[in-house]
Amino acid sequence: MDTRQRGALRMDIGWAFLILAVCMVLGLACMPLATPIQTDVPTATKRPVEPTPTPSPSATPGKTDPPTETPVIPVPATTNDVPVALVMVGNATSRSSLNLLGGFRDGEWLDAEHAADFLDLEKQYRTLGLDGLEQAVRITTVQRENGPVQFCDQPEYTLRTEGEVMPFAVGLNTGWPAYPRQVEWLSNQSATYLQALNEYLLSSGVDSPESRIEQILRADLDGDGSDEVLLAASRFEEPTGHSVLAGDYSLVLMRKLTMDGVVTQRVIGEIYTSEETLAFPPGYTLQGILDINADGQLEVLVYRQVWEGYGTILFELRGDRLEETLRLVCGP
Repeated sequence: MDTRQRGALRMDIGWAFLILAVCMVLGLACMPLATPIQTDVPTATKRPVEPTPTPSPSATPGKTDPPTETPVIPVPATTNDVPVALVMVGNATSRSSLNLLGGFRDGEWLDAEHAADFLDLEKQYRTLGLDGLEQAVRITTVQRENGPVQFCDQPEYTLRTEGEVMPFAVGLNTGWPAYPRQVEWLSNQSATYLQALNEYLLSSGVDSPESRIEQILRADLDGDGSDEVLLAASRFEEPTGHSVLAGDYSLVLMRKLTMDGVVTQRVIGEIYTSEETLAFPPGYTLQGILDINADGQLEVLVYRQVWEGYGTILFELRGDRLEETLRLVCGP
């Protein structure tokens, strides 16, 4: 390096120190104009910012709304607008009245006398027929009868209605579905059930039975997916209704599939193997198959007709058998 080059270098260095001194005095950041050298130091990954949730219009600032739960609605023991599920029944003698059979409250059946306190003359009641017809009726008066003339097995409450009611109707004060499952009519000439009745009569001591079926109805009473079959059968040869001959009968049978196969239960009825004078035999027919107390099971109502008398008996399926639960029977 010659003398001139060394002089220029000293001048450049001097200017550099001068500029650096000025920057330090004035507090300026004197950055080099050259592109900085890239290093291998890893760059941190920037975490994405999550969106802020939009508050619901009903939310209160500063408060957390409780989680929304699906409400559990239990099947009512009666209903939410009546304290007792009442059941009323029609008969063969009147088209302008019903009889109070009883009721259901808090898991227990009530007879007519205890259920009568819950009758409401301002309420409209439902009446249903065995054929599925439904009719609304209003009760105008309630008459309690308990005298020797009627010979009823409990106080009889006669409910006079505004207008006519269907014969053998079943009246309810509740609004839930009375038929949660189908009730199907079958032909009373079914060879299968005529044979079943014949075998049952033979096993009950009738030597030469004559099978006469009046009604056959099929329904899944307990909701287990297997149908039960109910049949009402009668045979009376003596026309007055006072006496019976050998081989006469009136009964209601249930055919049910159980762990032991198909079992036939005599729900109610009598079979006569000998002649009897002045027996005044009752006759039995099916009056209703419906859910009265909202337990999902279908109850069975049987109408009892006798000389100068009538009545209705309610049966409830318990296990594999229909058991009597309520009754109102008047007459001999």
